[in-house]
Amino acid sequence: MSRYPTSAPLCASVTSQDQTRTILTLPLELREQIYKEVLTNHLQGPELLRSCREIYDEAHKFLFQRPLLLRNLPALQRWLDQAPERHFPNVIEVILELPDVDLTRLLTSPSSSHTPSSPQVSVRDLYEQELEGLYRGLKKLEQAKTLTIKTLPDSQSFLYRDFVAKFLDRLGSVFPGLQHLTLEGNFHHQSLSFLSSIKELRHLSFDGYSSTSPTATAEILAGLPHLTSLSLFSHPALLTPTDHVHSSFTSNRQSVTGSVLRFMNPLGSLYLTETMRPASSTGIFFTPEILSALHFSHNTSLTSLSICLSQVPDVEPLEALQEFLEGSSIRTLQLDWPNFDPEDMDDLLPGGLAELWVRTESKEKAFDVLYQVIKSKEAGEMGGLNRVVLMRKEWHGEGNGREEDVGERRSEDMDGSVQPQAGGEGGHGVSASDEAATEKHSSSGGEEEPLHDFPSGISYEDVARAMRTLSHLGVKASWYTESV
Repeated sequence: MSRYPTSAPLCASVTSQDQTRTILTLPLELREQIYKEVLTNHLQGPELLRSCREIYDEAHKFLFQRPLLLRNLPALQRWLDQAPERHFPNVIEVILELPDVDLTRLLTSPSSSHTPSSPQVSVRDLYEQELEGLYRGLKKLEQAKTLTIKTLPDSQSFLYRDFVAKFLDRLGSVFPGLQHLTLEGNFHHQSLSFLSSIKELRHLSFDGYSSTSPTATAEILAGLPHLTSLSLFSHPALLTPTDHVHSSFTSNRQSVTGSVLRFMNPLGSLYLTETMRPASSTGIFFTPEILSALHFSHNTSLTSLSICLSQVPDVEPLEALQEFLEGSSIRTLQLDWPNFDPEDMDDLLPGGLAELWVRTESKEKAFDVLYQVIKSKEAGEMGGLNRVVLMRKEWHGEGNGREEDVGERRSEDMDGSVQPQAGGEGGHGVSASDEAATEKHSSSGGEEEPLHDFPSGISYEDVARAMRTLSHLGVKASWYTESV
């Protein structure tokens, strides 16, 4: 991080003096909220820091609260060398990639690499050096609360697996206050026993597979008193579609099953993501067994549920979902799968719902979703519902001069428990420009006609009119456009 330029103006001497002084006269707590909102958003640049020296001095630390991406040990060492040490405690999120260790040093000529009295460096020595380097470097960032670990996604050597296992075993001592952990890549050979050392863990995200048996997994997860949020995502490249066995790298079956969920402490949030290939494959987590476990053990505690599928769900899990939702405490619900039928909403929406995210593949489907919500609200149902988000990809060939708005979504954004970041996982989702894109198609000058029947041809003006009708009923409806 470079220092602020010595030629930078003081706030008292800039031409926009009155505006800047207005910001600086706000209470420090409010100023820091503004700084954090702007500087921790990866879509925003650091221009705010160039406004004046006072703002730079106050706000600079928030730039370090952006997710820190470290692709390898040399990248970590370079960052530590360049960043001011006083800002190390401000790093709250780390994305760490664990590539295989560089063994090219073993190819150097013996005569140039060591003297007759010095021992030859072995392969195992290089792995140990890499491990110690990571430990020493990351220990300087021990205040981090959120960590994503990315391992090699496919086949791994035994030395690499052992290297990852040793790194995981020391995770609790490196990040003693870790609260959010995401495991990406192939962890199927790893034991989950290391989780027991992360006492403050609140959210765990992985593909549900490891070398740990379901029984042991249940004991480990039940021993984490603060764990209230779980994200399970299928890893199709590593699975065979028939028996949910790791396809070519191990014979391990899934560690998280319905019995594990029954044994866990009450969950507040659950995110299920199924991306199966081929699309006709049966689900791994969106199954009657899993949903039955939710009904049995988490019916009153679970308030946020996300279902994201790459294929249309089968009848049995859909019926199990309806049964669970009927008497659940869900307040935030995401229903995301192809060809979603808005008429199913009557059976899927719990009475205490406050926020609904729904996949819409056309403006006709978007209108149908809004129309179903309007009917429910006018009938006195779902009195607590105050927000509907229509998720969509970019629709091509729609015409009407629609304004494009592109973003990326994380299911975790639904309840705000995990802030947007890189890694698939980007933006806040709903944007004002998305709402304006719909609103500009309706230039109503007089009183609007009530939405009692479906229009014969759905336009953006019809969708906007439905959104305004919901607004009058106390529900904010908006778009969420995803990048393709």
